[in-house]
Amino acid sequence: MIIRIYGVSQMNPFLSIKSRLLTFALCISLIPIVLMTMIHYYHAKNALQHRVFEDLKAIARSRELHVSAYMERIEMRAADFSTDGFIRRCFGSIIRGENLQSRKIIRLNEYLIKKKRAFNRQLIAIALVDKNGKIVSSTDKRLLGKDFSAQDVFMQGIRKSCGETYLGQLHYSPDLDVKCIFVSAPIVAGSGVETLGVIINVYSLSALNGITTNRIGMGETGEVYLVSKDKEMLTHSRFFDDAVSPEVMDTKPVRKLVEEGKEMVGIYTGYRGKTVVGVSRYLPAYGWMLLAEIDKAEAFAPLKRLGLIALFFSVVSAGVVTGLGISFAVSTSKPIREVKDAAERFAGGDLDYRVKTTRRDEIGVLAGSFNAMAEKLKEEIAEHKRTGEVLRESEQRFRTIFDSVIDGVLITDIETKEFYAGNTAICHMLGYPAEEIKNLKIADIHPKEEISFVMEQFEKQAKGETTLAKDIPVQRKNGTVFYADINTSRVTFDGKTYLMGIFRDITTRKAIEDALRVLNDSLEQRIAERTVALVQANKELTMEIAQRRRTEGELRKLFNAVEQSPCSVVITDVQGKIEYVNPKFSRATGYAPEEVIGQNPRVLKSGEKPSEEYKRLWDTITSGGEWEGEFHNKRKNGELYWEYASISPIRNHEGVITHFVAIKEDITERKRTEEELRKQRDHLEYLTNRLIASNKELEAFCYSVSHDLRAPLRGIDGFSKALLEDCSDKLDAQGKNYLHRVCAASKYMGQLIDDLLNLSRITRGEMSCKKVNLSAVARAIALELQETEPGRCAEFVIAEELVVQGDPHLLRIALTNLLSNAWKFTRKCPRAIIELGAKQDDEKPVYFVRDNGAGFDMAYVNKLFGAFQRLHPKAEFDGTGIGLATVQRIIHRHGGQIWAEGAVGQGATFSFTI
Repeated sequence: MIIRIYGVSQMNPFLSIKSRLLTFALCISLIPIVLMTMIHYYHAKNALQHRVFEDLKAIARSRELHVSAYMERIEMRAADFSTDGFIRRCFGSIIRGENLQSRKIIRLNEYLIKKKRAFNRQLIAIALVDKNGKIVSSTDKRLLGKDFSAQDVFMQGIRKSCGETYLGQLHYSPDLDVKCIFVSAPIVAGSGVETLGVIINVYSLSALNGITTNRIGMGETGEVYLVSKDKEMLTHSRFFDDAVSPEVMDTKPVRKLVEEGKEMVGIYTGYRGKTVVGVSRYLPAYGWMLLAEIDKAEAFAPLKRLGLIALFFSVVSAGVVTGLGISFAVSTSKPIREVKDAAERFAGGDLDYRVKTTRRDEIGVLAGSFNAMAEKLKEEIAEHKRTGEVLRESEQRFRTIFDSVIDGVLITDIETKEFYAGNTAICHMLGYPAEEIKNLKIADIHPKEEISFVMEQFEKQAKGETTLAKDIPVQRKNGTVFYADINTSRVTFDGKTYLMGIFRDITTRKAIEDALRVLNDSLEQRIAERTVALVQANKELTMEIAQRRRTEGELRKLFNAVEQSPCSVVITDVQGKIEYVNPKFSRATGYAPEEVIGQNPRVLKSGEKPSEEYKRLWDTITSGGEWEGEFHNKRKNGELYWEYASISPIRNHEGVITHFVAIKEDITERKRTEEELRKQRDHLEYLTNRLIASNKELEAFCYSVSHDLRAPLRGIDGFSKALLEDCSDKLDAQGKNYLHRVCAASKYMGQLIDDLLNLSRITRGEMSCKKVNLSAVARAIALELQETEPGRCAEFVIAEELVVQGDPHLLRIALTNLLSNAWKFTRKCPRAIIELGAKQDDEKPVYFVRDNGAGFDMAYVNKLFGAFQRLHPKAEFDGTGIGLATVQRIIHRHGGQIWAEGAVGQGATFSFTI
């Protein structure tokens, strides 16, 4: 046995226990101090950042409210100017071209300057524009005669209703050579119908600058400014002498609002290129952005003082901890160094050296353990020397046995595939001396074309999947090849595992096996020839058996189908004697199979079917035909029942009739249902005939009403008008009043007759259903209604693409009545709103007509759809009371429903489905 004594390398002073203890003491002391300082610093930073953000948000919100309030004031002032009585009268006179027009313009200009512009310093100019866009009066002479017809402030303002305003965007006015804001409002004549023109107020930016330049509480670098949607600064900048920034405001919050429509609070690079803390607010009513910003350096200045204080305390703490750590490290490392010196002497060969220490702590225990270990190690070394002698003797015995084995033995490194050792027998087999064997690998002793197969077998043996590899080709040194069976097992040398393979030469045995294989192939060929005929015969027999099994399966399925059929099945022989009945037959007739087998089906006869019919049946099926028909048979209990039967012959393979099969279905319930349906059909025909007669009578009545009643009414109306025209000088006022009332009553009676006739025609006429665009129909009706009263201030709100399936003519009548009612009952509203729309209710569209007119009391809602029912006095709202009854009948003819909701003075809503 070889004993190696390893020396101890020179110790790195930075890796000593003393250094490590010092490092450990510094870490456990300084790290918490540093962490606490950093946590306190970042907490203070976050708190300061939160406070700065909240202060900026409050400032931005305050300025936003100030700007909104100012803009609302100037809009209200424009609306107030537009409704000023003096301005409207003078402007109306100027527009109509009355006499003394120039004097009125001068008076109007003086009134605008002294009574309007004088009370508002930000108001630069006031201009009055006629309907053609020409300025006819202004407080600034530069604007007189200017054409504003193409400017947005005029086009939007002229479309507004009385009391509404239009606020233009802030822009540069070349006429006034100033940046300003235009506010316009329509000037409407005293009647409230005709729009005379537009008043335009021109405001400077001084008020907005006054709001944004109020920098109280914003330090040395804080500012608030407005930016347009085109990214241009609108108000004064704190850092530019020419009042506003000359550059495009392409900062992060501006881009975020313009591109994403989102406001922002955060830290970013400002328009001056410096990092700022800022808040953005969006003013959607004006398309402006308001930004409040302050330089980051100023906002976070308190953090710098806090950082210096934290650094000072960290340095002082580090100095104190370092001193304590050095003292602790020196006192702890000295006894450990003594143990280290003892270990170095022991490693140098001084096995009798021991550590001398009197300490009672862990280091003392370590020294005692080291001395015990040294004593034990001394004994172990002596034992290892004795064991080495024994191993050398054992190795010599193994070598002797290894070389005396008859079979070849190779020991192979599993990882490198190199040979570790080989015995004498394998050297003779391969033709290599023992020294060369150790320099070879697996690939060197096998043919190249068989290497993949050999390596595959080796891997299986190495993994333990198999131990014996058969018929492995082995190549000798001279190139010849022999075959061997290789049996393997794992062995261990010097702590490493190898694969030991035992090679057995099978070349002679393989030659004998090849000769036997040739003889066996010849014998098998002769046997194969003998068995071909047997195989063919067996195949035919197998096919016949399979065919029989398939036939049996089909028959079994057919039998189950007949047994479980819902119809009665009866099979008879050619004489008509029953041979088979299925379970359904027994349930339908009450006869058990044993009671009817051998009997003729005549046992079921009720006696109602004539014998000639049975004869025709028998002649049909015996001649090979199929008979179908109905039987009124009798059950075993005497109860009669109906069944439908289909009877056909059954032929054998020669085409000869051998049996008859009847398939019968119980149709008693169907017969009873047919009888009931027949009675109902007869009754329905009777009712239909009566309805036709009633309709004819109604048509005759309608014709009579239309012809016989109209003639007297025309006479009454005509004679009344003749009296008024020919005898007006002979009638007093009361007489004329009576005649006027007679004319009105006859006209009302004629309208009532027309409504009744229309109601009658709606219920009788045929419907022609197709797609109807209710939106288009409603728009046409609304146009007709507006043409009847062009001076009314009314708005129609009609939803797009309301398409239904129905009769176009009837649906137009229904919409005409509903929209006309809404038009009539909103007559007293200063601004009427009539709406046609739809909503979803349980996945079904519900259409509605809504108005803000007179409304009705819901206590009388059930009277709305009755003929001649009125909820308002005739003197207040005209009409015959037929319209809603007509609408209800049209909706019912379309399979829908109609209902109403409303309140007195709050309008009404009529909802319907189609």
